[in-house]
Amino acid sequence: MIKYIYIEVYNTSYISLYLVLYIFFLLGVDIVGNYNAQYESYYKRLLNNRKSMNKLHKYNSINNKIANILMRQLTGTLILFLIILFCKSVTTSATYKVYNFSKMLINKDYDYRLILKEVKSFDFYKFQDDVIDKIENIMCKININNSF
Repeated sequence: MIKYIYIEVYNTSYISLYLVLYIFFLLGVDIVGNYNAQYESYYKRLLNNRKSMNKLHKYNSINNKIANILMRQLTGTLILFLIILFCKSVTTSATYKVYNFSKMLINKDYDYRLILKEVKSFDFYKFQDDVIDKIENIMCKININNSF
């Protein structure tokens, strides 16, 4: 008995196609063939490769994150350095002010303990209430302007 049949369908009506498929179904013929087994083995191999590559991928992703952070910081530093050099070389009142301000920020002694103390004493709930109040005020203004 025939177990696998390969059918090429060109320019046939759907009724005749369904009729042929129904007849093959009644006869117990597998029309798809062994494609299911091939797909299963293909996806099983993919899954096995993924499991073996997972450890290497984690290591590479950590290195990529560190490299991306380092590149971003170096790029930002280069841009700021070029802006300051530009402000020093071009002499206008605005660039002179920017250059002096950046020079003052670089030479200033920062006490990080005070900044940490301010961050720890920050009242998030008060900030949240203020933001909610402002959003409600904006929503009221929008509703007043949209009323007909």
